[in-house]
Amino acid sequence: MRWDNRHSGILEKIYLKFNNENIRYFILRNYEGLPNVNSSKDVDFIVDPISVFKAVNIVKQVYKENEINHYYEVQFGKMYCCHGINSDFGIHIDIIGSYVSKGFGCTNLASS
Repeated sequence: MRWDNRHSGILEKIYLKFNNENIRYFILRNYEGLPNVNSSKDVDFIVDPISVFKAVNIVKQVYKENEINHYYEVQFGKMYCCHGINSDFGIHIDIIGSYVSKGFGCTNLASS
């Protein structure tokens, strides 16, 4: 499915709610055109590990507020794949609690 203004509107609402809830995050890759253009099939948010469940719940809330009728979630380790689906629309947001690259991890030391 091609990225359009529905996707960008949902993504902007997620940004706003993350900021309002003080959820620290960054987008892993393919962020250059966001929220209006996305050359990827999804958006990967890296969040502070203590905020994962709050972030996932915000994504579900925004999907519901935008009349997305079906929600499908898959968990792989610290990654939650949040799929919102309607008959003519789909969006895929990944919430990842920390990030490991080349042996180095990102975590919140204050919660350790």
